[in-house]
Amino acid sequence: MSKRFIHFSRFGAYLGELTPMQATRTRNVDQCGVDKVELVLLDNGVDKYDRIVFCDSMGRTCEWIVMSSRESRAKSVPVCTINCYSSMQELSRHFMPTLRRGSGDTPAQALAKALDGTRWSVGQCDEGSGEYSVYHQSSLASVKDIAEAYKMEVEPVIELSADGNSIAKRSVRLVKRLGRASTALRLDYGSGLSGIDRVLSADDVVTRLYCYGKGVQTTDDDGNATGGYSRKITFADINGGKEYIQDDSLLEIWGVPGPDGSLMHTEGIFEDGDCEDKATLLAEGRAALAERSKPIVSYEGTVEALGRAGFDANACDLGDNLQMVDTTFPKPLRLSGRVLEIVEDLLGDGSPSSVKVGNVIEGIIKRSDRVQQTLDRLTSSAGSWDSAATLGSAYLDGLIDGLNKVMNETGGYTYIKPGKGLFVYDKPEDANPTMCIQIGGGYFRIADGKNSDGTWNFRTLGNGHGLVADAIVSGTISANLIKAGTIQDKSGKNYWNLDASEFHLGPGATLDGKDIAVADAVIASVDVEYAQGTSRVTEPQDGWQTTAPQWVSGKYIWTRTKTTMQSGDIEYSEPVCISGRDGTDGAKGDKGSTGTGVRGIVEQYYLSTSSTAQSGGSWSEAQPAWAKGKYIWTRSKITWTDGSTTYTAPCLAKAINGSNQMAGSAIVSRVKLYAKNQSDSVPPINAQNPELGWSEDIPQWANGYFIWSMDRVTYGDGSVTHTAPVLEAAYNKAYQSAHDLTGSLNGLDTTVQDLAKDGVVTEAEAAAVRKAKQGVDKEREEATSQFNALKSNKALSTQFVAAVLGPRYAKAFGTTNEGGTYGAYADKVDKVLKCKTAEELKAAMYEYDAAYGAYSSAVKDYADAATGARHAIEQKNASDYADGILSAYDEQMDQKEMFDRLTKGGTEQGIYMQNDMVYINASYMATGTIADKLGRNSWNLTTGTLKTNYMTANNITANGTFKCGYTNWYTMLTSAGELAGYRTTNGSTPTKVGYIDYTASMRDTDTGAVYYGIQMQAQGSIRISSPIISTAATSDRNVTTTYGRTGSVSQPLVSEVHDNHDGTVGWHYGTFVINTINGLFTSYSTVGTTG
Repeated sequence: MSKRFIHFSRFGAYLGELTPMQATRTRNVDQCGVDKVELVLLDNGVDKYDRIVFCDSMGRTCEWIVMSSRESRAKSVPVCTINCYSSMQELSRHFMPTLRRGSGDTPAQALAKALDGTRWSVGQCDEGSGEYSVYHQSSLASVKDIAEAYKMEVEPVIELSADGNSIAKRSVRLVKRLGRASTALRLDYGSGLSGIDRVLSADDVVTRLYCYGKGVQTTDDDGNATGGYSRKITFADINGGKEYIQDDSLLEIWGVPGPDGSLMHTEGIFEDGDCEDKATLLAEGRAALAERSKPIVSYEGTVEALGRAGFDANACDLGDNLQMVDTTFPKPLRLSGRVLEIVEDLLGDGSPSSVKVGNVIEGIIKRSDRVQQTLDRLTSSAGSWDSAATLGSAYLDGLIDGLNKVMNETGGYTYIKPGKGLFVYDKPEDANPTMCIQIGGGYFRIADGKNSDGTWNFRTLGNGHGLVADAIVSGTISANLIKAGTIQDKSGKNYWNLDASEFHLGPGATLDGKDIAVADAVIASVDVEYAQGTSRVTEPQDGWQTTAPQWVSGKYIWTRTKTTMQSGDIEYSEPVCISGRDGTDGAKGDKGSTGTGVRGIVEQYYLSTSSTAQSGGSWSEAQPAWAKGKYIWTRSKITWTDGSTTYTAPCLAKAINGSNQMAGSAIVSRVKLYAKNQSDSVPPINAQNPELGWSEDIPQWANGYFIWSMDRVTYGDGSVTHTAPVLEAAYNKAYQSAHDLTGSLNGLDTTVQDLAKDGVVTEAEAAAVRKAKQGVDKEREEATSQFNALKSNKALSTQFVAAVLGPRYAKAFGTTNEGGTYGAYADKVDKVLKCKTAEELKAAMYEYDAAYGAYSSAVKDYADAATGARHAIEQKNASDYADGILSAYDEQMDQKEMFDRLTKGGTEQGIYMQNDMVYINASYMATGTIADKLGRNSWNLTTGTLKTNYMTANNITANGTFKCGYTNWYTMLTSAGELAGYRTTNGSTPTKVGYIDYTASMRDTDTGAVYYGIQMQAQGSIRISSPIISTAATSDRNVTTTYGRTGSVSQPLVSEVHDNHDGTVGWHYGTFVINTINGLFTSYSTVGTTG
């Protein structure tokens, strides 16, 4: 049944076999037997909840349920990605409404209760004990809880029928552990390894653990329990008076520096609220310390990468034990770990493609489940709280009085209403409160306003199942588990479907400032490298170069391909040995002939139409340009010293092809297009010509029309796609608001003009004017609301709000209810209505016309700015838009106006103007420190300290001192020209111990000539360390110098002459010795005497 993907309907009917293009399976020890499989098919003939059966490399039958699918098209070919989970997933759809619990059940008996009513049976289970309680949850959740209670792991077992075309039996096993407890598996992780991800948990490593058990119940004077608790029990009585245990052997590795610099233990706490026995608590604490005194670490990598660390991934199975040695810690870390996760390519040979191992005791899935269980236990305890409801009215009255006292002090007023619960208001009930909290039987709800009928508008509610609210406002939300169907942005362009495991980023998404589709995958260069080694089995570790080395007898030449990406990342192919051919065998006993050597190596390329064979092209020494649908192959042409030629086996250049394919699918450009129509629900799309009626320019808005936008996306291979059209809702609404505002204003003007035609203001005409003016006032209120929303929007430039939007709004509407040109216009309208004669009306209309012109012009200016701002915010380029308007705004200002604007009329220093030119004057800068973002280079303008790395400078003229070195010893170039050395002696302040300067002078007494040069002074000693010291009696550097001699000079000398009293004389002699180093006198020996 190898490589067969048998397809069944959700009801078990045989539908045939699937032929996936890709098939990846992920198994994890935390998944409770629910592994995940992703299949990629060329058609979508698979429905939700269909079944797929497969036999894995270990001979185990696997059954998976189709949970979700995603279909896309590439050149009109449908490609469907199917997400499947182990068929145990169906247990999540079977509910258990009846409480099942047990404390003496075997694991098999407990499992039978969880599987009751399903088609799953109990398989062979290991022995164990535990206590469990499952209620109001799915059978799958119950299986997980029971496994947790018995400290076991879950394994599903699928058995096929005899004909292999149906499932005969489905069962669940509870085992003490998945995998083998004893193996020869080992992983050695060191700093030189690549391709392996090491993850260290954020959990603290502790070397001292304080341990506490159950709280001690408090009693009254008669010894009766009061219901409260005081201190918690400790094991101090049996542990030498200490409430903690510690491991001193780990202090050097994990200790932290204390106040005096010595190492202190890293401390933590362990609590068991159910433990009442001190000896048991001590044992539990020791076990906890053994676990928490080691870092939690995991290692994940490909089979090849793990192989370089000594781990045989092909010999492991999920849950297997292994030994891990990590030499990157100060002291090599030795841990026992497990195989935590295996990813397999089901279309391959069945071996893993990547493996994750580690000593992680509890994974994220189990950890989050444990949190949920804790919450469930808290909720199940709520029944004991309900007993307070049976207390008498005196207790309730006292409770209310107490609450009232606290709440009244903070402005709260509490009321109890039979049948409704507890109500808390911000004001007394008869003083029209505006906020309310209601606490009822198992729920609470909050309101900050009332409905039109006077009832409270409760919008935030909570009960035992969770919290419901219109919005939850928070700076940071921290959670161990977030359960949600889909997380997405407002427009739906970016989303994460947690149920379907689908992640989508819309057009324009970037990574490190670049399009994700590009991701620096384009190749910058490809080089073939060579190295010579002494083995034909193990590749050389160094000596790689782009020039093939000369062949040497007894040596082997290796080759590899170096691929450099535009990002700077480098990839190497697997090294291949180009072995010299062996010489022919000579006669027995004679030495064979010399092997043939390599004369030259040339890399060749082949552009093929196939990824499995060379076809449709020819070999060439020039690397061909990659083309879509083509594949580049490589080989080496080897010329031997005997004139013959051979070729290495052709190899598919995966790095070159893969990166070029990514470059072909990379986004080259993205252009926004616009169109309009008369529908706000159906976009203007033509299936045959997607861009018909679309333009890069935003069309002129008109009443009754709607603006739409979409992106034209061009890829590296020249293909073009279009994103789904999006209604420019904010843009349309802004224009509609401006249209309505000017429409109301024009309507009022028409009504006023009609009123003035006959020179008489009638009551009917006055009423018509007032009604029209109400429409104008309503639109003005909406404009004010719009302005307040715009100026508080963080996506809009504050400079644009301050310099353009705000002034235009103030000019039109003022900063008060009757301000701006509107206030003047409203006054003129009222003056027209008060006219009694034709003459008064005529004069008032002159003033009205002028006020109307100013107001309508100001309204138009503001509407234009507000419309553009709304559009800019929606397009998330408010800064660019504002800069464009500000640029046009700035062009209207002269130099003096610009200076006043930058400096608030010259009140802010740092910028000054001279001869109509604006300058930045450093003497006015108030900045404390100028620095790069990493702080590697900085200039403190207050202290004058300049800190820089890798500085390059020419022609520096500096006054003062230049210091280099450390706190206790350093060299200083002083302002006097001295190069002086300072150091600390006996803990004192550093003092000068010597210097070199250029103030020395000497005078020749015979000639009177004066010579200037270097002066060297030392406080204690001058040391010269050099193999040779040479000198010449001139400052001419072209004269050959003579170096000083190092050695000894001996000279025999007569040290004494005496009379022998026989007519002769005698004498004594000795040897005088002078020792020199580099010509400098170092020591001597005195003349001795010899008889």
